[in-house]
Amino acid sequence: MAIIKPNNNTLSAITALPAAISTGKILQQVYGESTTEVATDHSSTPVLITLSGMTLSSSSNKVFVIANCGQARMANAGTSADAGITIQLNGSNTNAVSQNFTYPTQAADMRGHGTCSALLDGWSGSQVIRLIGSGFGSGVTYQYQSVPSTLLAMEIEV
Repeated sequence: MAIIKPNNNTLSAITALPAAISTGKILQQVYGESTTEVATDHSSTPVLITLSGMTLSSSSNKVFVIANCGQARMANAGTSADAGITIQLNGSNTNAVSQNFTYPTQAADMRGHGTCSALLDGWSGSQVIRLIGSGFGSGVTYQYQSVPSTLLAMEIEV
């Protein structure tokens, strides 16, 4: 198999993408982490991490958000409970969801982790980004054994 060289250059000679390809720049990033164990009951939607007051340099920019729950645990079998995470923007759910990472409910001491991400449209003013536990039932513990959950938001110039 032959090695293909763009425009007969070596890879080390390429210093940028062609002008027609928009690359964007990361203008700012906001990061949060938590290792505090958070247990659920039937009525709770626990807030795992809050990033307060992200103000964009331009409302036409995009925001890439990625979240991870390092370890969740469902302690008891047959409880009809499961762990999940969702990224919220100003209290409203985004399309970034990771569900069912401590299934099946028939087993005791189930552990799992979840990751989700979203590319959000920009906004004006200050916004709050949250990572919430969005599973169901009781007996689920997030950040179990202090394994961290993380939330990262990056403003990308468009």
